[in-house]
Amino acid sequence: YALSFWTEPTPLALAKFPPRLEVLSATPASGTARLHFLAPLGFPFTLGRSPDLTDWSDQSALPAATAIWEDRYVDEQFAAPSDRRFWRLSY
Repeated sequence: YALSFWTEPTPLALAKFPPRLEVLSATPASGTARLHFLAPLGFPFTLGRSPDLTDWSDQSALPAATAIWEDRYVDEQFAAPSDRRFWRLSY
């Protein structure tokens, strides 16, 4: 049998087109950033944060997408002032 492309998560699409996290804007002085990525249908994501690439905190579980490819925007708040901040997506 075949699974519906319209209603089932597709690991092949995720393997071929992994999500790319884009930093649209960041203001370290005020501790804000706006992030963007395309989420494929059915996969929940976790957004990880780090001030130094050593210690990561995965504290935001993002809900699974309900469309085949869904634009996701995340507004971040972090301690200010900060000279650097890092983010990663995992699924």
